[in-house]
Amino acid sequence: MKSTRVICLCLISLVLSPLGACSVHAQEESNLNTLAAQFAAALDGYASRSPGGNLRVFVATFDESSEQTSQLGPEMTREFEEALRIDAQGFRVLTRDEMQQTVTNKNLAEGTLSSLPAMQCYGPMLDIDILIQGNFNFRPLTLGAVLDVSAKRPGSEEAIFSQEAIIHMTPALKELAAMRAPPLPPLRGSHEDKVWISRDHPPASDDEVVDLHKGAGKDDTEPICLSCPGPNFPDAAVKLRFGGTVVLRVQILADGSVSKISVEEGLPCGLTDKAFEAVEHWKFKPAMTSDGTPVATNTNIDVTFRLF
Repeated sequence: MKSTRVICLCLISLVLSPLGACSVHAQEESNLNTLAAQFAAALDGYASRSPGGNLRVFVATFDESSEQTSQLGPEMTREFEEALRIDAQGFRVLTRDEMQQTVTNKNLAEGTLSSLPAMQCYGPMLDIDILIQGNFNFRPLTLGAVLDVSAKRPGSEEAIFSQEAIIHMTPALKELAAMRAPPLPPLRGSHEDKVWISRDHPPASDDEVVDLHKGAGKDDTEPICLSCPGPNFPDAAVKLRFGGTVVLRVQILADGSVSKISVEEGLPCGLTDKAFEAVEHWKFKPAMTSDGTPVATNTNIDVTFRLF
């Protein structure tokens, strides 16, 4: 029997507005070393006022305000990060290899380091004290690369320090600006240990659960959703304009009730929790064998949170 999935969409419409932050605007051309030195001084001062000091800082890849991103962003990020590491005193700049190892060790979503919202929501789990993020516009016929950089606590809207600068475009940077960047790795859900078990409808034993995908007859049927209201969109995800699909493994009993939920592919920013909260209350027409007998079965359910 062909495998099917139950899919739920959560749609939310937003009026997008920039986050408020105090910025210092540079009117003259600068370079990445100068900009990094300004951030190093600000972060050293912040670290001296923070308990324990020695803050852990990570520089996210600078984002380009263009539909077709170039290789300029990754290169500017690399140069800024290297310069910041040299000037650092009261803080330590984490390498991408260190961060990727943390993502792997803690079983977080693949592609986390390419998703700023994911990093902001995963902040405590990534052991980041300060997340530096940047956005730039490349204007070859006018000002060059206008780069806006800010340092924030993960999940916070308030910038510790921010600076806008016009970056001097060397011939090498101009060449990179003309080269299209390779696609970023997609954000693939994490495999979390979160499990929900119904108190009112205890799970069936392994012997009672029928696997319709092994030796199933052509007339066997999958569970059909009867009452499946969409999930609520978590506040953190709305603020960060972050969506995606959570994949849950759900046991549906012969009476159509949900008895057990686990995570196949979870997402940060509260999306996994909200998907659980929704599916816990869903009601199904149960799976049936070819002779019309309702049975308990396990199935994957996609819960999609989409912003538009």
